Amino acid sequence: MSKMSKRLVMVLAGFAFIFWCDIAEAGIVINEVQLYPTGERFIELYNQDSVEVDLTDWYIQRKTQTADSFGSLVSKTNFEGKKIGGNKYFVISRASITNSDIVLDSLTLTESNTVQIKNKDGVVVDIICWGDVSDCGPYKTSNPEEGKSIQRNQTGLFISTPTPGAQNELDEKKDETPAPDPKPDHTPTPAPSGGGTGYSEKVETKKLETNILAKSVVYRGISALFGAETTGVSNDKLLYGKYFWNFGDGDAKETKTNDISKFTHTFPYEGEYNVTLEYYENYYVSTPNASDKFLVKVIKPEIIISSVGDEKDFFVEITNNTTYEADLSGWVLLGDKKSFLFPRNSFIQSKKKMILSPKITGFSILDKNSLKILSSYQDVVFDYAVVITSKVEEKIEEVKILTVAKAESKQNVKEIEVAQIKESKKSEEILDNNLQAQVLGSNKEVSKTVFDIKYAVFLFVFLGLGAGAVYFVRVHYRKPALEKAGSDFEILE
Repeated sequence: MSKMSKRLVMVLAGFAFIFWCDIAEAGIVINEVQLYPTGERFIELYNQDSVEVDLTDWYIQRKTQTADSFGSLVSKTNFEGKKIGGNKYFVISRASITNSDIVLDSLTLTESNTVQIKNKDGVVVDIICWGDVSDCGPYKTSNPEEGKSIQRNQTGLFISTPTPGAQNELDEKKDETPAPDPKPDHTPTPAPSGGGTGYSEKVETKKLETNILAKSVVYRGISALFGAETTGVSNDKLLYGKYFWNFGDGDAKETKTNDISKFTHTFPYEGEYNVTLEYYENYYVSTPNASDKFLVKVIKPEIIISSVGDEKDFFVEITNNTTYEADLSGWVLLGDKKSFLFPRNSFIQSKKKMILSPKITGFSILDKNSLKILSSYQDVVFDYAVVITSKVEEKIEEVKILTVAKAESKQNVKEIEVAQIKESKKSEEILDNNLQAQVLGSNKEVSKTVFDIKYAVFLFVFLGLGAGAVYFVRVHYRKPALEKAGSDFEILE
């Protein structure tokens, strides 16, 4: 193959790759948006193609009715490492819901907004708008009412029941058409009795609106910031009146509109709490003019100092052991005589680490035993000295256990030795007893034998003496008689 052919193939392959990437990214659309209630607010993306798309460095922008340009809504930081599969949904919500891929408690959407999503190259991939706005392209509809969402189907946008992370309600209903754009009704009315011509125009009257400004995920035992924003009929912020808060944990509070920026609340236990807010235009009305509800999830503050360096390089490693992204903006790392303030946008992803160099913090090995993590409201989130103390106590406990085990082992050995000695002595005693018994038995047999012999001798002597006595008596007393009796005879030759 010639050099020219190779170059042509490489150029065509490059064009094919670029074309494939454009097709893949072109499949990402803003598929559904819900504005109210605030706690249920979300944006849903959908990948119309079968190829997975990496959303790293993508971002979403928003423009209000009165703004001249777009502002940041969902930053690149939030999309870091995120992917959307082929023909899959991706949900960005203000509070944690079942299908959330990103939980962003600063997610702000209001009536008459334009929202666009851009890829990593800054190219607008999709754009939609609602309400009284212009120059947003064909994908436009009216402002949705509370509890409803803006959804997309093959023909445009419509308003229906929210389906975050699932198929839109009218996706398969070909006979349905999207909701029409709102247009003024210039229907003529009868001329006044005084003459002349006139007409009336139906104008949508905007109601008062109040929103809870808070993070949807907070830490147990750590102060959490709460605020509110109330707008009037002209979208102007109201700076008068009062608020009544109920935090869903048995605590309630009444605040004024001018001190809400300094308002904090601490949840002592983990769980999910429904925070409600009521706005009153003045202190004399009993019925709220506007209200809002917000779900707060309280989790264990597992932001820890997981490791530190040595004298040569005293780094400090911070680990986020929670299942949510942690924002350490405004938090403080406190040492013995120094402190380090975490700058704005100091995020740590779930189960990830942040390693701080001593060149940045100014800490040394002398600060090791005094390191603490403080929240932006000076709450102690983590105390490294407790870890050190705990490790020392664990070591002491281990030594105690080993000592006790050794002592018990020695005691067992002693007990075994004593038992063996006792068994040995017992065996010896048994042996001695048996020997003694045997000796005693032998002595008894010998004694019996001696007795038997003595008895036989005695009997023999006794019988001998008796026989001799009888013989003596017979011989001594019978001899004369025999002699006298024999004298009557004479021996003849």
